[in-house]
Amino acid sequence: MEPILSKTEIAELLRAIRQGKISLDGGREVNSIDYEKVNLFELTPPVDDKVKIPNFDIIMDSFARHYSILLSNQLQRTISIERIKLESFDFQDVFDKIAHPGAIGMLDLPPLQQGGLILFNPSLSFSLVERLLGASLDLETVCLNRDPTTIELNVLKVIIDHACLGLDKAFSPLVNMNSSLVKIDSKPRLMSITDPDDEVIACTFRVILGKDSGEILLLIPLAALEVLHEDLQHLLRASAKRTTTWQGTIAAEVKKMTADITAQPGRLELSVGDILGLQVGDILEVDYDPSKPLKVLVENSPKFYGIPGTHNGKKAISLTERI
Repeated sequence: MEPILSKTEIAELLRAIRQGKISLDGGREVNSIDYEKVNLFELTPPVDDKVKIPNFDIIMDSFARHYSILLSNQLQRTISIERIKLESFDFQDVFDKIAHPGAIGMLDLPPLQQGGLILFNPSLSFSLVERLLGASLDLETVCLNRDPTTIELNVLKVIIDHACLGLDKAFSPLVNMNSSLVKIDSKPRLMSITDPDDEVIACTFRVILGKDSGEILLLIPLAALEVLHEDLQHLLRASAKRTTTWQGTIAAEVKKMTADITAQPGRLELSVGDILGLQVGDILEVDYDPSKPLKVLVENSPKFYGIPGTHNGKKAISLTERI
């Protein structure tokens, strides 16, 4: 059992420590460590550059692909669009960082509870206006130091309409969206979609048109996307289970194609020489029996038999059987 010191012995021990007669480190050398002084008032929270909506980058990449195809078809020129940033900001902070936003389109995004904004920076706005009016992609557009005029904004409406179609296709794995352009302007104060302090998802795209390039900024309130949070979380898992996606897509597109249908009463074969010798007034005998059904051809391929007649005052064919 360790001996217990008396009050006198404790007092002498403390006095010896203060006078340096007794070392507290037991004879070991203690290495001094230099610490950097920290001002607690200058500390900033760590920046989280990841968007809080999972897999939303997949939807934005899909929008970029669809939109580039739609614009290329509209302008009959190759347009390249790629996503370069996906961030989140307070709504007011977005416009505080942009001096000249260019053309701004307000979008309605049903069934989402809030709409969105799509911004074309000035260089892209003027470049698209010139291309829509017939300018060549080989010419480099001069970027004017002004906002687009009302006429130029009206010209750009068709471009934003195609952006709505691109969004509908991009969101189709999640929801049946039917987006539309509400209005277009160049004044940010007239294009409010949420409160200034509300958080918005900001996706930036780079657009390349020949020698010209520009940027598109798409803004959607975070609160509007919260309803899709669970669907987005399972987006990759659901996509992996779909083994007939491309088959279904191709089948749907094929059904939209048009085909020529011909009702053939008879058929006649002539040599080239006989055809060259035909004159007005000549009579051509065909193997047509009025008492028998006609052949109905789809893209020159016989598919049905039908009986000619009228329907609602127009000539018509009643299909009787499949060939």
